[in-house]
Amino acid sequence: MKFTKKPSPALAASKPSCVSLASYNSSKNGSSSTIRILNCFFDIDKLKQEKRELEAKMAAKLKGLKLIFHPSPKPTPLVVVDADKLHQVMMNFIDNSIKYTKIGKVEVFVTPEPKGSVTFCVKDTGLGIALDVKPFLFQKFSRGKGSFQIHTEGLGLGLYVAKLMIDAHKGKIWAESEGPDKGSSFCFSLPAAKAEK
Repeated sequence: MKFTKKPSPALAASKPSCVSLASYNSSKNGSSSTIRILNCFFDIDKLKQEKRELEAKMAAKLKGLKLIFHPSPKPTPLVVVDADKLHQVMMNFIDNSIKYTKIGKVEVFVTPEPKGSVTFCVKDTGLGIALDVKPFLFQKFSRGKGSFQIHTEGLGLGLYVAKLMIDAHKGKIWAESEGPDKGSSFCFSLPAAKAEK
């Protein structure tokens, strides 16, 4: 995923950056690359971002979870983004997956799509999502069943804010799960930047 330096109209006041997610390779143990890939977003409040990434890596290690980044199999298109806000969405997905996964792994995927967009997904082997909860996941103050018993401090705003940010980038955001205790995937896609004439 490569970012252009030209801001979108909806985010003209923010400072974007140009980096490539596709240029990184996963490590043998499958844990360090996800953190390394996220370290490229450093335009705004770099120290705070790095602290959060380190906390995510430590949380996964303490729980015995594998944190795996799967590099893009093909070159990814250019997309216009606010790197700081996109980093926030990515970390929200990763943090949630670590919190609600007791055993197994958390995997991160970056995939170019046939129609020119690029998709970012975090897949886990955790709590899963009940079918009756899925339609409300991205609404304000919404939390999945069972989440209160695991982390009582959450307000249910993380995914709501993530949707606002992806919507501002004219992208799509969604969640997939086969049901409770069957893991889940949280994804967003962004349209490719239009070529300048």
